[in-house]
Amino acid sequence: MLNGRRNGYTEVKIRTAGPGERVVLLYSAIVKHLNLAMRAFELPRADGCEAIHANLALAGQIVVELRLALDHQQNAELAQTLENLYVYWEREISDANVNKDPTGLPQILQMVDSLRDTWQRAVNGVPA
Repeated sequence: MLNGRRNGYTEVKIRTAGPGERVVLLYSAIVKHLNLAMRAFELPRADGCEAIHANLALAGQIVVELRLALDHQQNAELAQTLENLYVYWEREISDANVNKDPTGLPQILQMVDSLRDTWQRAVNGVPA
């Protein structure tokens, strides 16, 4: 029951969020799933394999959604820069999942976390 309420709350939060807030929520979800995957890498392989796959797949799907949502008409240079970054993240996350090797994940996590903080400051009107 609690999980159902939490999912309902999350759904309402996403639907009522502005565009910038949605980006922050998506970056937060990537951070969450990368952290869960990295913790699963610490488990014995048989125990962690499913959690690694599930969390990296979700993180990768969110990155794809961010990439597909880019508006190249609004600011082509920024959109292209973000697209290149997202393609890099997709590749690193996919490689970590396929090879079950977390080596590149801390760097991706740091980049996502940094961008999330930047977006959060922008949403809150705080100068960078």
